[in-house]
Amino acid sequence: MRVLSQRAGRFVRMLRITITVLLVFAASGLTMADPVAASIRRCSGEAQPQENVSYGQLGGIAVISQCEAWAVGYWFVGAAGNAAVAQRWNGRAWRSVAVPIPAGAVGSELYGVAAISAKDVWAVGEYAPGSGGAATLIEHWDGKAWSQVPSPNAPCAGCADPESGLSAVDAVAANDVWALGSPIEHWNGTAWSIVPFPSHSSWELSAIAAVSSADAWVVGSYIAPYKCCDRARTLIVHWNGHAWQKVPSPNAGGAGFNDNALYGVSAASARNIWAVGSFYNARQGRPLTLTEHWDGKSWTLVASPDPSGAGFADQLHGVVVTQSGAWAAGEKVNGVTGRETTLILHWNGRAWRPVRSANPGPSYASEHLLAIAGSACSNIWAVGYYEGSPSRSMTVRC
Repeated sequence: MRVLSQRAGRFVRMLRITITVLLVFAASGLTMADPVAASIRRCSGEAQPQENVSYGQLGGIAVISQCEAWAVGYWFVGAAGNAAVAQRWNGRAWRSVAVPIPAGAVGSELYGVAAISAKDVWAVGEYAPGSGGAATLIEHWDGKAWSQVPSPNAPCAGCADPESGLSAVDAVAANDVWALGSPIEHWNGTAWSIVPFPSHSSWELSAIAAVSSADAWVVGSYIAPYKCCDRARTLIVHWNGHAWQKVPSPNAGGAGFNDNALYGVSAASARNIWAVGSFYNARQGRPLTLTEHWDGKSWTLVASPDPSGAGFADQLHGVVVTQSGAWAAGEKVNGVTGRETTLILHWNGRAWRPVRSANPGPSYASEHLLAIAGSACSNIWAVGYYEGSPSRSMTVRC
């Protein structure tokens, strides 16, 4: 499907490989020490049961409490294609919960989830109608069951196979929810509607974070010419309550043949927002982690570690902000085996530091974390998948 190919393209275009992390500290976000940093030892993980399917992936996570969380994604189910999946954490284990599939669909996938309360949860993605193309898919949890909610598709007059889909969602309140994709949509408590967005053909939108009805952020990348070649540059677009507007954002590596892209964003307040991603360092010939911070006035680059070492790739996909600090999730490359393994970074108020994280897959598998969320310290979840036989969805908890 279209959105799925865009997400996979992150790894192919910049890095060859395929969760918004930061936790609330002071309004400034960059100077307050994290009182729980000393207690962080290791993030444990496990592969998720997939009921005998050959491939699974979790790409979105929302944490409500110690006893309630949701992860969404999809499973490959053979001739029927991919099937949307929602898994619920009940405080003891993850359990699959039925998600309704649109009539006539020949495949469906969920990419993002956001929770307002235990009885008000939204999940977004796309499905493939039997007539061809792709259409937006929005599901709502009311505390008892998931139900599909009607959502508009991008206008496409004369298109043989219309392509629409949603990749991320974030919520301010029960009547103020944003869904990111093609198109950009907003929920006003009654219905979903399309909101004009200043998109360009080279823009790729990855994540959204909403602070208030007049303050929301979208991050991604766009293509800009540089000498002989086109290079990827960071993209940040802001909602001021009336319209979306592109704002200046820094790029790592300076001018030159360096690609930059942002994949995750999370907001603690109007003056404490983080965005994460990766940049391809042309001099070193490898992707490196990328973190940027908004202090209410401007976006600035913040140094972040690259645990893989010289010659190997590191990147971040997700970021989350809670009341106890900041975290980011992605993957790194093991310098000995060449295997991709989970990567989690923690912001201690002064610097980003790597946190030991589990790799639930077999020793030969490459493992990726695509999203991260949390409600407090010791209640941070990251989700993703590992590539193996079979490839499986997985969760990691800090």
